[in-house]
Amino acid sequence: MTPELLDDPSPRQDIQSSNNGLRMNIEQSNPERANANIKMDIINSSDTLFGYGEFFYIEKNVDGDWYMLAFDDAVFSDFSDFDNYGKVISPGTKDEIIIDPKNYQLTLDSGEYRIVKAFRYHDDQTVFWLTAEFEVT
Repeated sequence: MTPELLDDPSPRQDIQSSNNGLRMNIEQSNPERANANIKMDIINSSDTLFGYGEFFYIEKNVDGDWYMLAFDDAVFSDFSDFDNYGKVISPGTKDEIIIDPKNYQLTLDSGEYRIVKAFRYHDDQTVFWLTAEFEVT
């Protein structure tokens, strides 16, 4: 089954996987089957606190452009904490996140994908985005 994509390309085409000592990494970069759990690490090698939340989105690369996968509205009511804030990653630590696409009613067919998350400096409201790419075979 092909995932439902938004009609227009993502407004954030050029997102890095790291910024100021904070980076995201997918441990399982080639899931052998669609909808396998995705193990992602957020690694803070800086001396700064960063804030983030449960919210993420997944994009698929289609002909060189990234397109967001559409979330069903039920995801936001089922996961009331699905927002950009509420967690902190301390300097020199790693947070491990397991994403099960089925929990978010997402279907991944074969292709190149990336997870996108918002972060901010702990004492600043400025938001920046990081991404981690993976492939489904």
